[in-house]
Amino acid sequence: MRIRKEISKWSVKTFFKLAGVLLVLFNLFTVLAAYMDHSVWEVTPGFLLMAGLFYPLLLASIATTGFRMGTLYINDYQAILDFKEKLKSKLEKENMVVESETNLQTVYKPKGGYYSLFNAWGGTEKLTVTWADEIVLSGSLRKVTVLEDVLTWNKDFKAAGFSEK
Repeated sequence: MRIRKEISKWSVKTFFKLAGVLLVLFNLFTVLAAYMDHSVWEVTPGFLLMAGLFYPLLLASIATTGFRMGTLYINDYQAILDFKEKLKSKLEKENMVVESETNLQTVYKPKGGYYSLFNAWGGTEKLTVTWADEIVLSGSLRKVTVLEDVLTWNKDFKAAGFSEK
């Protein structure tokens, strides 16, 4: 079995969108809190620089990195018995449920909890599996990386007759 992973580039457009929203929210909160405390003119420039500029830009950078997508290409998997069924079972164990399924493609989404919240924001946590001679998994970089590790190190995904020395 051969595995290849591709990671999408860091999106400047997403960064600017998130940075704009966070800059407005952080500065609005700072001004509103100072107004309610009757100390608008006592806010220091250092605090404004950190809370109004640095924190929003840092959080936007972290979030943009977290929203990147990944694609995993799996070739030569035919030597592994019941590979497709094992992969489907592993995806379900990773708290994913089938959203839609055809002969050539299956779309998974998170079952619930924390990650289903992020999935509601444009489907960022969905995982699409294309079944063909080359299996292609594309979606959240976090999920793709977990599946790459499982396929690389799990004994269930080793070819028959393979022995470690």
